[in-house]
Amino acid sequence: MARLGVDVAGVMLAAVLVMFLLSGPRGRSRYYPLGFGIILAVLSLAYAVRNREFAYYAIAALALAKGVWDYRRWHG
Repeated sequence: MARLGVDVAGVMLAAVLVMFLLSGPRGRSRYYPLGFGIILAVLSLAYAVRNREFAYYAIAALALAKGVWDYRRWHG
């Protein structure tokens, strides 16, 4: 049986990252979006290293930048 070549973990990680990048800042304090951005960046880096997917390095940078951006622009 032929493999489809679709990595479900990569698809799910990309979907969560896209939703995070397109969402507004949320959470109880300004640290929630920063923490979520850091967690997603670490997961993306781990995925990129493990699977040799270089596009996930850029996605990790975007997740971290979005977390920092929301942290700095928090109106709470």
